[in-house]
Amino acid sequence: MPEEVVQILSKCAAEIEQHLHAIIAPPSNQHVVTIHSLLDAVVQARISRDNMAALRLLHKVGDSSTVLLVFV
Repeated sequence: MPEEVVQILSKCAAEIEQHLHAIIAPPSNQHVVTIHSLLDAVVQARISRDNMAALRLLHKVGDSSTVLLVFV
């Protein structure tokens, strides 16, 4: 995975963490759980630098989009 992609994933992870800290909802809230799951996928893709991890991240984003769109 190119270094530019790793940098983008790092920035995404930092921004997701900031949003998680700003959310006023219990940790068991479905939206919070979904965002934590996305953060885990972003971090895993960044750490592994593996194309398959990036593909799993894309799938996770697609699967989570319905839940997250309702949240916004």
